[in-house]
Amino acid sequence: MNCSDIDIKDYFFGELPAAARDSAAHHLAGCPHCAAELEQLHSVRGALITLRDEEPPQRIGFVSDKIFEPSPFRRWWSAFWLSGARLGFASAAMLSVALLVFSARQQPKVIERRVEVAAATAQVDVKAAVAEAVKLAMAEQEKKTREMIQASDRKHEDEKREMALLLSDYTLNVEKRMAANKVMAMDYNNTGGQR
Repeated sequence: MNCSDIDIKDYFFGELPAAARDSAAHHLAGCPHCAAELEQLHSVRGALITLRDEEPPQRIGFVSDKIFEPSPFRRWWSAFWLSGARLGFASAAMLSVALLVFSARQQPKVIERRVEVAAATAQVDVKAAVAEAVKLAMAEQEKKTREMIQASDRKHEDEKREMALLLSDYTLNVEKRMAANKVMAMDYNNTGGQR
């Protein structure tokens, strides 16, 4: 029987019929090249059995994998929060809407009465008081906006740190596997392919 006549992988996995299996075993007993290939298959199986099964991190994948691509809404949302100009515009728009809603909901008599009381008791210029109130409201809104941006930045940094840790763990596991394979290969070369 010739080396090309048998399939060592089928023999290794026990997928040959009984007659072909006996002739393959007879050939393997006399052919050192095929016996060495069978021994390599046994070594690979032993190496794979010693490794524990692990799921790769879900955030690491190939660029071509559509599974790991975020949804269009998620991409828009990330782009929105990472853009200072868009976030500033949104904050200004929210402040404008809040001021319009607040002023529309106030009862005119209450506002007039407050202005009359303030003008009568403190002899204050109404325009200066309104300007001061607007300045205070703007400062408060800017403070809230800054806090929201800082919270978003902290969250983004935490996510980056988490991604770095996951990548580090994955790299460490790959290095361990490579080192184990290298040791097994050196062991195989030192023993001449026999155990």
